[in-house]
Amino acid sequence: MNTHHHRIAAATYLVFFLPRLLGEREDQFLKYHTKQAIGLVIAGLALQGAMTIILYWLPGAYNLGFTLVWAIRLFLAYEVLMGMQAALQGKQQPLPYLGVYAERL
Repeated sequence: MNTHHHRIAAATYLVFFLPRLLGEREDQFLKYHTKQAIGLVIAGLALQGAMTIILYWLPGAYNLGFTLVWAIRLFLAYEVLMGMQAALQGKQQPLPYLGVYAERL
């Protein structure tokens, strides 16, 4: 395993289709981190969508919604940083909280 693949895997958390663009389709390390990144994108879209729906039906809860939206964004940023850290260290460990679900993809 070379550091080139570690860097690509770390960048995958920012651009999840990067290994496909670079033609690195067969590397298992990159496939693992791509799955984790796609799971993170799906979870992020689901959480943001749920917050949008909740805030649509509860228009008076603006302050609560604003706080929850930023809490979700901080959580997702934490997950991205943990994934990038694991990739740069050459580890195939699941993301905290969401990684077990992303492995099922």
